[in-house]
Amino acid sequence: MEILITSQNWVEIEGKVRPLPKKLLNYGYQIIKTDGTVIASANGWTNPHRAEEEANKKLKTILL
Repeated sequence: MEILITSQNWVEIEGKVRPLPKKLLNYGYQIIKTDGTVIASANGWTNPHRAEEEANKKLKTILL
């Protein structure tokens, strides 16, 4: 499995896409199987290290 850290300059709140200021990115992660299937994803962190930390926690629960 692979962890991909993502970033975007928008966020979806209550079904509406809203732009974020240029200094603030929305970081997230995707956990991808070797065949390319995404098995988990989330976003909403302003720090890429925090997104990676959460991805590792999620990966541990998936592997258990």
